[in-house]
Amino acid sequence: SDYILNKAKGNILLLEDEKGMSDYFFEKDLKYMIEMSKTIFEVVFVSSCYSQFAGEVFLNAGAKHVICIRAGERISDKASLRFSRVFYETLFVKGYNVCTAYNIAKEEINKVINGTEANKFVLLVQPERRVKGRPLQGHQCSALSNFKAGTLRCADKKPVFDSIPSNVEGFVGRQQEMYEIIELLEQNRLVSILGPPGIGKTSISRNLANYIRDRKKFGDGIIYVGLRG
Repeated sequence: SDYILNKAKGNILLLEDEKGMSDYFFEKDLKYMIEMSKTIFEVVFVSSCYSQFAGEVFLNAGAKHVICIRAGERISDKASLRFSRVFYETLFVKGYNVCTAYNIAKEEINKVINGTEANKFVLLVQPERRVKGRPLQGHQCSALSNFKAGTLRCADKKPVFDSIPSNVEGFVGRQQEMYEIIELLEQNRLVSILGPPGIGKTSISRNLANYIRDRKKFGDGIIYVGLRG
């Protein structure tokens, strides 16, 4: 059955497809992709809340180090951004190895924010392995080599039009309708949203415009024209 076949492919990462719907990515497929690319994943950083499960998927797929947020824990934006900045500076600019950079960044969160936030960060590493004829080897961690200072450049195309109102606060429960509108927009030049006054036509239009803009579905941007009044 499909269930048995998919179960053999391991755990699942739940990603978002181009239409905003759920897309399943299996652990076995991720491992195959990494192996075929012949790329060594030295470090993966999954900075979203509750991300330990996702981190374990990357670890099982072959990543040497995975930094994630402890299962069942939410992390503040302030802590996540501060940790990321210190970690990457320590790793790439100062030349420390991943484990040391992680410990320095975690200690920074402990000092600047608090120990509770610091302890939400988790470092997963490949387990000990036994080499034939040799004693059990622990985790081996060395500095990443030969990184040179570069110039930060945004490769995104700047839209011609980029003036739309912000998202409507408390807008929930309309994901299905948004998905249906996105599908219609991909197939038609004109889509009309109809309904009685107060049902939420303007709200869904504003949130949809922001959703599409953030995902850069229209390279030249979006024009929002209010017709009320």
